[in-house]
Amino acid sequence: MENIKQQLQSIKINDPLHFQNLTLFAIKGSDNTAFHYITLSQAYENKVVEVKETSDEGSVSELLFINSSDTPILILEGQELLGAKQNRIINVSILVPAHISMVIPVSCCERSRWGFRSNREFSLSDRMTFSRARRNKMRSVNERWESGDNADSDQQEVWQDMDVKFAKMNVNSSTDSMGDFYDTYSERINQYVKSFASENDDKGIIAAINGKIVSMEFFDRNTSFKDNLSKIIRGLAADAIEEQKTSLIATKQQAEDFVENVHASKINELGSIGLGSQYKIDGDTQLGQTLIFHNQLIHFIVFTTNEWVH
Repeated sequence: MENIKQQLQSIKINDPLHFQNLTLFAIKGSDNTAFHYITLSQAYENKVVEVKETSDEGSVSELLFINSSDTPILILEGQELLGAKQNRIINVSILVPAHISMVIPVSCCERSRWGFRSNREFSLSDRMTFSRARRNKMRSVNERWESGDNADSDQQEVWQDMDVKFAKMNVNSSTDSMGDFYDTYSERINQYVKSFASENDDKGIIAAINGKIVSMEFFDRNTSFKDNLSKIIRGLAADAIEEQKTSLIATKQQAEDFVENVHASKINELGSIGLGSQYKIDGDTQLGQTLIFHNQLIHFIVFTTNEWVH
């Protein structure tokens, strides 16, 4: 893991950008383009991917992912897939090999629907899971996978996190769909998205809400980060609008301290789904996952275990 620690130590943190109670610090670094892959949104644009239920009966915790391209596809932990029997969120980041059909681990984010609508295939939404639910799901996936189980989440906890969000934000949803929350608050959330942009050497962000560092997420290359930035910001904004304390702003020193704690965290292999392996990040006040292929960080996400809204 020394090579991985060196890659973490090579990143540079930019000065903060603020919008209301959300602060973002861009992570700078040189691209690793030793091998080629495409993102999930690019795969959909190129019409080289299909995501379906595993059968007509379906399985809440699994989907069938079909890559018909000549290139691996990067799918991300926290991405939301819409359609088929119910909407799902992806449990771990996976580099799906070219020309393969494989089962991927997912969680339900639409509890009160279990039936096909007009489209039996899934499409990709424009958002990530909101950050608190994403962190809690990651914790349960890490614990279960490390104990010898598969990469399933604690589905009841995922639903509970959505119930709490709906109640606090007065959201009604006939199917208990996370998407209805985002639709209800789309105008406010889009204000956050429009307030941040990436530069050509950005590879990720450190995010703070109400003056508290929430997460650190980065990629091996700028194109992957830029492709997913708006989705990541929507997930952060979904928590930021829940409790706004605009007078509290995080400092660059806080971001640097967070990274130092990441350096001190343990990185242990969980298993291998697709190309490369998935690893668990375990620190005193941090938890996360990273996807590593050929000794290179492809996607890295870590959250604080402390709360940023109450």
